[in-house]
Amino acid sequence: MGKLSWSRRARGLLASCRSQTEANQAKGISYGAVAALLWSTVFVVARFILRQGEVHPLALVFLRFFIASIFLVFLALILPKSHLKRIQRADLGRFLLLSLVGIVGMGSLGFLATKFVSAIDVTLLVNANPIFIALLASFLGEKITTRKVIGIILGFWGCFWILKGGLPQWSLGERALLGHILAISSGFCWALYTVMGKEMVRKYGGFYANGLAIIMGTAILFLLVLSLRIPFNLTSQHFGLILYLGLLPTAVAFGLWYKALGQIGAVRLGPLQYLAPVASALQAYFFLGEAITIAYLIGLGLVFLGIYWATGSR
Repeated sequence: MGKLSWSRRARGLLASCRSQTEANQAKGISYGAVAALLWSTVFVVARFILRQGEVHPLALVFLRFFIASIFLVFLALILPKSHLKRIQRADLGRFLLLSLVGIVGMGSLGFLATKFVSAIDVTLLVNANPIFIALLASFLGEKITTRKVIGIILGFWGCFWILKGGLPQWSLGERALLGHILAISSGFCWALYTVMGKEMVRKYGGFYANGLAIIMGTAILFLLVLSLRIPFNLTSQHFGLILYLGLLPTAVAFGLWYKALGQIGAVRLGPLQYLAPVASALQAYFFLGEAITIAYLIGLGLVFLGIYWATGSR
């Protein structure tokens, strides 16, 4: 009788742990999805500002992360002291690398790309980084299954259908080629930021790891802007848009992404970024009057099927 009672307790404990794990994974997927939806606006807003020719891309990147840094410092001051952790000296170099690739590299290359190609192309190529995330994560020991590979490919092809009518139709001109290279490089930087940040998230928590990387990256961007003597030509209209960029798709979205990274693996998290091109196309429909086509509906189905396959637990 005692053995039977112990067996029931063990099964109950196992079921409880499984239920808690599934709940955490569902939260992680939700956090990642919200972050991706917020990022869908970034390159549209950036291209709108940069097309006016008054603000330099590097200045815009710096202002975006400077506003995010102020917000994160404010949060750190009002949160309980238990959230603040002493950083080990050995990890300072890792945080510096994270800030270089994920803040300076990703932000600068992506915004520079919008000077040469459309926001749609930049959004697609930067958010193609789940392919890079899967490859990098596999080298670092994270399990990548056939199911996840199929999901990643389906999702990316769905993005092509949404934004390109199903087939790549890119110009091979020098300016367009440069823009595409910059956008892909930005996506690769973000893949590095996601994969390399996993250990720091596990060690210090998503809020702290992400906040420190943003603040360090902002300091590097400030020195870069200062050394290059880049001017800040801002108007009241610019300020409102830059304030938005710094708060929602940066401070909030980056925090949600690293929080999600702490709950699900990088390979499962990455494909959620395919939601960004989907949302960008919807924004074009509602705000620019662009039509919803058959290609969009086909692509939408492929994206959600890809996300389902890539984030599934099997």
